[in-house]
Amino acid sequence: VNATPNVSNGTSLTDSSPSADLCTIADRVADAIDAANLGSVQLKAGNVYVTPNSFIAPTPTTPSIQRAINAASTGNTINVAAGTYNQAVTVNKQLDIQGQGSSTIVQNSGGTVFTYTAVGSGASASARAYLRNVRISGSVKGLYADQLVNYLTLEGVTFDGNSSYAIHVNNISCTMKDCAISNITFNGNSSAIYISTQANLSGL
Repeated sequence: VNATPNVSNGTSLTDSSPSADLCTIADRVADAIDAANLGSVQLKAGNVYVTPNSFIAPTPTTPSIQRAINAASTGNTINVAAGTYNQAVTVNKQLDIQGQGSSTIVQNSGGTVFTYTAVGSGASASARAYLRNVRISGSVKGLYADQLVNYLTLEGVTFDGNSSYAIHVNNISCTMKDCAISNITFNGNSSAIYISTQANLSGL
């Protein structure tokens, strides 16, 4: 369902609506972000919104960035509101995942937070995959780039208190290319960046 343009509680939905307004409205909409068996409602073209209230109890009982990824189309932007999200996330399509800075915390005490697979790559240098403005904290690994993940940019990400690698790059054949990091903070991780012994990376 395309919900633009529309009005919710006096707030107009337009392409210029601020993210904060859209997150507030998203909390009033029950769709695939809240439960996997529901359909999708698009508040803004090319955008999906996740908040700490993005669930419908009793099943599920927690918000999920993964449900947002599953509901999104390749090239979409996943907007993650401030809050704490306890989960493992697999990125298996080209997306722009944007948090709100250090107030958007994603953690998985039992394992890896973000796993990027080859199909989560950007399409080209001008059509990149992004992970921006999130804090990845209190986990084993922060981000695992598995096999040929290309054209990926990490921007404004804080890796804090992860017991293994903040970033683990792994591939056993060919060469990953054009992975970029900008304004990244590492604090209290066992290791910041680990590139496996068989991995090849060009253009970090």
